[in-house]
Amino acid sequence: MGGVINTPFIPVDEPLEAVNVSQLFFLTSIYAYVIFVASGFISDGSELLLLVPSVAGLVGSIVLPILGAVPDGVMMLFSGASDHPQEDIASGVGVLAGSTVMLLTLPWFIAVLYGGVPLDANGEADYAAGKDKKPESFLASGIGLQKSIPKGAKIMLATTALYLIIQIPATIFEGKYPKATDPNATKEQGAAESMIALGALVCCVLAFAGYLYLCFQECNVDLQLEKIVEGIKSRTISLPSVLTFIQEEDNADRAASKEGAKDKALIKAGNKRMKAIIKPFFQRYDTSGDKKLDRSEFKFLMKDLGQNLSEEGAAALFKQFDANKSGDITMDELAALVITFLNDEQMMAKFAETSEKVPTAAADDDDEEVEEVPEDLAIGTPEEQQKRILMRSGWMMAFGMSLVIIFSDPLVECFNHWGSAVFGVSPFYIAFILAPMASNASELLAAYNYASKKTIKGITTSLSTLIGAACMNNTFCLAIFFVLIYAQGIAWQFTAETIAIIVSQWVIGFMAITKTTHTGKDACIIISVYPLTLVLVAILENACGID
Repeated sequence: MGGVINTPFIPVDEPLEAVNVSQLFFLTSIYAYVIFVASGFISDGSELLLLVPSVAGLVGSIVLPILGAVPDGVMMLFSGASDHPQEDIASGVGVLAGSTVMLLTLPWFIAVLYGGVPLDANGEADYAAGKDKKPESFLASGIGLQKSIPKGAKIMLATTALYLIIQIPATIFEGKYPKATDPNATKEQGAAESMIALGALVCCVLAFAGYLYLCFQECNVDLQLEKIVEGIKSRTISLPSVLTFIQEEDNADRAASKEGAKDKALIKAGNKRMKAIIKPFFQRYDTSGDKKLDRSEFKFLMKDLGQNLSEEGAAALFKQFDANKSGDITMDELAALVITFLNDEQMMAKFAETSEKVPTAAADDDDEEVEEVPEDLAIGTPEEQQKRILMRSGWMMAFGMSLVIIFSDPLVECFNHWGSAVFGVSPFYIAFILAPMASNASELLAAYNYASKKTIKGITTSLSTLIGAACMNNTFCLAIFFVLIYAQGIAWQFTAETIAIIVSQWVIGFMAITKTTHTGKDACIIISVYPLTLVLVAILENACGID
């Protein structure tokens, strides 16, 4: 990044400082738009891979998170690869902070705004009513958070510790080199932090690999159980045969166990397998998202599992296994019921349907999304379609990456010039506001699309993606900074920015972990974190004297 931009409007031998504000605005807009378009190419190209069965399982868990972080990562890399890395890297920190905070606030607010459903008497999101009834107001609406959201939030909070690996030593070294504006003192601090940055880089790489592994495990469930579920749905596998499968899986372990079939650990393992099998059916009928089934829902679920129960039989069976007499059945109670029911032939005969068959429930399948091949690619044999999909995906991602690499450097230069020459502030503030809008705008549209479905699955997908993006920034993108610190001898003088990044993630992460429903009021708190992060940085730097 040499400070010279080759455009028809600026002589190639003059530095960027020669442009006026109008020209700078024009250049920044053009570069930002190109990065926006490039991000769209990368995102759309990677999503096409979902249509390729051999790699589809890796796309959502590995490909999309990595490629989604590429535009931000490249801008960060160029910010510290200039002739004046100590000054210019401030814009890279702004990209990192802005991207992380924006993705956790604005899209989250959009998810509640467009995906909110009415709240029930307990203040929980009522998805059953949400299909037919609109919330009275935005503040009286909400979204439900499935257990994967708080789980992801805990991982996100854990990865914020990676910032402390460099921040704690940097704080100590600043006491030895108090003159942050002294170039020699800054170089000495950078040299002292160099090896620490290398160790921090190793930690980031390990955390990045560990996160990808967890994502891979989550997205690739046991294929054998998946086939069983599909078999039950298509009526090619009966539920009694499923029980036989579970029992056969336990035979070897039971033979080695001193307690045999009475071994509690083995019984628990069998229940776990059964829960994995019936979970898709349970979720289909749990329309309220409260992880419970009432008696009518239970009867239709058993019908879907191939077990026709009479009205009296369903009522008696439901009552027998409603252990806490709450009037509903949980997943654990249902798993125990199914195993006991299928092991007792007399019970099966007793509760079997003797009258006319019950019609199958008209359960909504809105949550089941099937990826469709674009019309212009759906030509020829399946093999030919797959080749065309791979070719289009490849050139779209390659083209997007090329644009990002070419235009990130001048865009970062524009950020630096806006801050230093136009507004007289750190480039951090400029990059914090502008960079995310260019590189992460597609996430805003995705948040709206998922939220507008008003389903628990859509909301879960949207929020999981946002938390995943924050985890990527805390590992993949932060690793880029450690590379720059080690290679360029940059001193980490961003205490205020680091505090703001960590605090913003902890505020939103805490809300995701402790609340099962996010209401309109919660959304207002979350969106306020975005501007308050800038305010916090300004206060820490100007009022508290923190670098």
